[in-house]
Amino acid sequence: MKIINFNWEKKGRLFLLKKKGWSHSSHPCINKINESLYEIYFASRDIKQRSHIFKIKFRIDNGKFTKIGKAQKVLSPGKLGHFDNEGCIPVNIVKKNKSTYLIYVGWQNFKNNIWICDTGLAKIQNNGLNRVYEGPIVGRSKNSPLFTALTSVIREKGYYHAICNIGIYWGKKNKNLSLKYGLHYAKSKNLVNWSINKKIILPFKKGEYAFGRPSIIKMNNFYYMWYAHRATKASKLYRIGMSISKNLVKWKRFDSFSGITVSKRGWDSKMISYPCVTKIRNKYFMLYNGNGYGKTGFGLAEMITNDSKKVQ
Repeated sequence: MKIINFNWEKKGRLFLLKKKGWSHSSHPCINKINESLYEIYFASRDIKQRSHIFKIKFRIDNGKFTKIGKAQKVLSPGKLGHFDNEGCIPVNIVKKNKSTYLIYVGWQNFKNNIWICDTGLAKIQNNGLNRVYEGPIVGRSKNSPLFTALTSVIREKGYYHAICNIGIYWGKKNKNLSLKYGLHYAKSKNLVNWSINKKIILPFKKGEYAFGRPSIIKMNNFYYMWYAHRATKASKLYRIGMSISKNLVKWKRFDSFSGITVSKRGWDSKMISYPCVTKIRNKYFMLYNGNGYGKTGFGLAEMITNDSKKVQ
């Protein structure tokens, strides 16, 4: 088969929240307001290390992103005991009828550095975010005892199709607890009730134990998914890989074709993660995080070549 040999041209760091008492600008995802105005949602941590959701507006003209105004906090952790009471992270913007929704991941922490994250739904309105439900739309269940987090959602042929992270097991590595979790396919008609495939869609490479927020686009009748993956032979830290599918259910990894890796120096020289790929005026862009899981902010890359190459 022939696949696209992607090449992303880095445009540099796009944004870092510089606000006293706050750190990180992670998991960027973009929402179109009109042909030239967009808003980017991201997570930032308070002094208690709880993630809150912020947004910042950008004007985009001929591929140039120009920041407008200051970042605004639009969603804070939920009530005591709720699934998101110790943090919330944006992962995907979804349209439904004439409304726009943000799918987010809510966090809870337990003893011994054990944590869980399940999926919440918020509606974008009145210049902010409003939770649709106090509880998760997808969470732990009889088949998923650790956590379930929807992380990439697209709509096609009357259904919402999602890739979700599901916890596999907690284990010890070098005396430290480590959670292994993989990617699964899910499907819904109404964005609320989901049917989740038990089978992992991407095989783990030797040493790997985690996949970070994936992002999917469709080109030439194929689906392309970029995602963060870590603990490979090349590095213990996140890198961005890529896989291809004809039907969103069966995927084949082509990480060497992802078209982007760490820089030789600077804010994204040790790690790149949490990609968000979007099409704007016939151009494709990727928002992504660099060092420290977003501690150094998020950057921008533009797809400049997509030559085809024959592979087995």
